[in-house]
Amino acid sequence: MSDSTKIAKMEINPIFMDRCLQLALKGEGFTKPNPLVGAVIVHCNKIIGEGYHRQYGGPHAEVNAIASVKDVSLLRDSTLYVSWNHAHTTAKHLHAHK
Repeated sequence: MSDSTKIAKMEINPIFMDRCLQLALKGEGFTKPNPLVGAVIVHCNKIIGEGYHRQYGGPHAEVNAIASVKDVSLLRDSTLYVSWNHAHTTAKHLHAHK
């Protein structure tokens, strides 16, 4: 099975996306002009890493989430969920990547 087929069949779990949005809000007031972003890394339906964009010019949510993973050997078989709230309150663009 190709990587594109795996992604097409992947189900997005709303619980993990909600957690991304919760994390993103922690950056409120610190990231402008960048958007609020939260990231969650999931392995076997369990969160193994979390992060958010903490401040303008700092590491992005994905980098912080990866850095928080204790067992990096799990990353290869994990799913990265990322939320991006460009308007901070109105529009939500949700992305999930494997």
